[in-house]
Amino acid sequence: YEPDGDLHAVVRFGVRPNVELASLTGEKVTRLIHEVTDDEIEQELDKLRSQGETYESLDTPAGSDDFLRVDLQQLDPETDTAIIGSRQEGVVFHLGSDKLDQPVKDALLGKTKGESARFTLFDHGHDHDHKYEATVLDVQRQTLPELDDEFAAGATEGRIGSVEELKGDIQKQLRNQWDRALRDKLEDDLVRRMVEAHDFEVHTSVVELYLDSQIDDIARR
Repeated sequence: YEPDGDLHAVVRFGVRPNVELASLTGEKVTRLIHEVTDDEIEQELDKLRSQGETYESLDTPAGSDDFLRVDLQQLDPETDTAIIGSRQEGVVFHLGSDKLDQPVKDALLGKTKGESARFTLFDHGHDHDHKYEATVLDVQRQTLPELDDEFAAGATEGRIGSVEELKGDIQKQLRNQWDRALRDKLEDDLVRRMVEAHDFEVHTSVVELYLDSQIDDIARR
């Protein structure tokens, strides 16, 4: 554009495609139903109780569900000496965790404060072993609050006064969550079936508009 000159502009616009709706008569979409189980309710109760958990330090050997705080030193597998710069302090292991490697559990089970244990972990990414020595700083046992009417009242700020009411409230919340999730799945399945029933080419202008909107969205973040 030049001052006092003619203005030339290029206008692009997209045209929505004409799509003839296909008949979906006779098509079936499955709607799932979920019944909330007692196990699900118990899991939610455990989550609530864990919010009021306390820990007690023990002088007895670590049990299979105890927590250990350790200093962790990586060792050279050939010389059995400490690798400088590979020490971690105050690492916490829960022996009852399904995510904790079995060699760690086996090595630390039964250990007390001040004792050390060694274990080897295989690194699948680099296809070799890592050797460690863990020195136990503390053994702790988790204690959850008693599941009684007092707990139910405290957990709900007085809204609920008994354990049975609390269980019923949790069941209702879980049912609502499942209903929403399964309704969303049903809607997704319906949309997918509609898309599958209509084969049409998306115009490049529509794709460009979509990409432009995504770029603008990223730029605003």
